[in-house]
Amino acid sequence: MSSSLRDQLIAAGLVTERQAKQARQEQARQFKQRKLPDNAAKAAAERAQAAKAARDQELAQRQQEKAERKARRAQVNQMVEQVALPKVESDDSYSFVDGTTIRRIPITAELRNRLTAGELAIVRFRGSYALVPADAKAKAAFVARQPLVVCGAGLIPRLFWLLDPTIQAFPKSADGMRVESGTTLLGLKGRAPAILAGER
Repeated sequence: MSSSLRDQLIAAGLVTERQAKQARQEQARQFKQRKLPDNAAKAAAERAQAAKAARDQELAQRQQEKAERKARRAQVNQMVEQVALPKVESDDSYSFVDGTTIRRIPITAELRNRLTAGELAIVRFRGSYALVPADAKAKAAFVARQPLVVCGAGLIPRLFWLLDPTIQAFPKSADGMRVESGTTLLGLKGRAPAILAGER
């Protein structure tokens, strides 16, 4: 009620001062109730927007990790392509163990002799296997995918040295160091079969 109308109604004796006060309080209460849903809706919208932003960020991170895995796989495949011997067509095969499974690869008598002499190695390649020279050289790098604090930097070279003691490691970071995404943590150089085995 506007003040002039209220005053007129009180003056005319149609309403009492108390009734006018109650009407004003009821009007204020209704106004507040209309405002509350707006605030609640706004808060709910902000929460939904924050949740959507978090989901979008998580999805973007997953996609980035997937793209990085694909890029690493492509680099490994390219490295194997450069040093792999051509596949042979033969009825003779060489059996070997991969994990807990016995696998076979077509082979000639000359390749069998080179394998048993340690001149060749078998590596997993595009869902199959390939023969590579055991002395083929390769380089590899461990790169941070996200900002992190380095921990256990000395363990990675030791793991590769278990596969091949001639692998050279070039540490680019130390334990406790904070690094950004894309920072090279460690470089490796050595025989391709051992580096490929360690990467897998």
